[in-house]
Amino acid sequence: MRVCIAIATTILSTSTIGWSADKEAAPAPKITKAGIRLSKETTFFTEPLREDGTINYVAALNKKFSQDVTPENNAAVLLWQAYGLPDGLGERFHERIVERLGLESLPLSSDEGTFVELSKIISDLKEKDPQGTDSQKILDQHDSAMKRPWSPEQFPAINQWIEANEKPLKLVTAATKKKHYFNPLASNDERETCINCLLPTIQFSREAARLLCARAMRSLEQNDAASAMQDLLTTHRLARLVGQGSSLIEALVGIAIDSMACEASHVVIATPGIVIDQLDSYQKQLASLPSLPSMAEKIELGERCFGLDAVQLIAVDRSQGLELFGKSAEEGVVGNIIEFLMENGVDWNLVLTRFNKLYDRLGTMMRIENRVTRDAAMEAFYEEMKQQKIKLQNLSPLQMLLGQGIRASVTEGMSVMLEGLLVPALMQANHAEERQTMKMEITRIGVAIASYRVTNNEYPQTLEDLQPKFLKEIPQDTFTGKPLVYKRTDKGFQLYSLGKNQTDDNGKFEYASKAEADDIGMIVPIPEDDSKD
Repeated sequence: MRVCIAIATTILSTSTIGWSADKEAAPAPKITKAGIRLSKETTFFTEPLREDGTINYVAALNKKFSQDVTPENNAAVLLWQAYGLPDGLGERFHERIVERLGLESLPLSSDEGTFVELSKIISDLKEKDPQGTDSQKILDQHDSAMKRPWSPEQFPAINQWIEANEKPLKLVTAATKKKHYFNPLASNDERETCINCLLPTIQFSREAARLLCARAMRSLEQNDAASAMQDLLTTHRLARLVGQGSSLIEALVGIAIDSMACEASHVVIATPGIVIDQLDSYQKQLASLPSLPSMAEKIELGERCFGLDAVQLIAVDRSQGLELFGKSAEEGVVGNIIEFLMENGVDWNLVLTRFNKLYDRLGTMMRIENRVTRDAAMEAFYEEMKQQKIKLQNLSPLQMLLGQGIRASVTEGMSVMLEGLLVPALMQANHAEERQTMKMEITRIGVAIASYRVTNNEYPQTLEDLQPKFLKEIPQDTFTGKPLVYKRTDKGFQLYSLGKNQTDDNGKFEYASKAEADDIGMIVPIPEDDSKD
């Protein structure tokens, strides 16, 4: 069973979705040299194939996500031009990215005019003034600059960072106005698999989102709410582009970017002097944004493919499988046992089939519209996985032999361990999607409250006061199915959802060491801090 746990842990901890070099697909044989049957039930895809007859999942995903995409309509082209190819990732990686985008060349990240990271600004400042540059203070100011109005005199390093990125931010803004987004993934390895591909643009996009939010807060300080709103709308659109990628991690980064824009929007809502026309326009544009790509879609295609690809890699390449266990397993008795089990002890077709059914089941559960029903189904499934794991851990070799047999037991153990480790991570992804959906609804209600205040010179007594002039319908708390909590205060208001724990934590949404306060909402006016000092 330790073998099963080790394999499962390694697969899940190193997974990133990837793409492969396109090759002419050969006719699909029914069975690979490793004995894997090529079918919808086992491998999901039956083509394209590698030279050894295995499924080239990265090429399959590449083909799927590049449909109807050209260099002219692909937002990812402008993002790569803004960020540049990162140094140190290898010439082969660079060539593959350029080729798959349909381009002749791209700038390097070190070239002039590409995205400048804050670390470079800090490094340059330290070189000029080693004693007077406080790196940690600048990083703290970076965080604060996204959350409240500020001036160039207060945060000079952050202002310098914004000014240095004027050109790449124009490209990012232009990218968010395009419909299609195909971000080809690649690695520098000869044999590309899902687990060895790289995603450098998502970190750049996250930093670009931070930069846009910081610039929006600077605009607010300069009484330019219109520019602030446009930067935040650009950030929301960037989140939806990144989320269109094939992998779960891209979807999660999209959620994180969208959350940044919501938090910054709360500052806009709390800022005095904004006129009703600006708020009305902002409300309409927020409402017109498409939903973030669904987690169910990510699970059913992208995540399925990199999971199956990881299993396939171990099944067909014993050396790769041994490497997953570390140096201690590469030689000696332990290595011989592991190699024997991988060679003879696992029915990989059954593992793949069970894995496929797992993704089918998870996708179906995530598509259940009623949240209570959906969460109950997922919790029951998770409990089922735990019970299967406990049952297998308590089986002795003799019980395995007298029962379904050693090979069947080892195969089932492999499957159960993979499933048991996968489900919690995917449940967390589902929860992240739920939280951000709720946060976006709260942001839109907040804009309506601000419009009411500008019109009536006071905040509404209840959320129902917003209807129908400022908001046609008041969304319910996704987590409780009841009205959101709205409280008037001396100078403003609190608006929040009770979150997953369905406990009123008085609007607190910070995680503590033991008890978790997971309310989702906003407080106006924005609490003060000392980051400007």
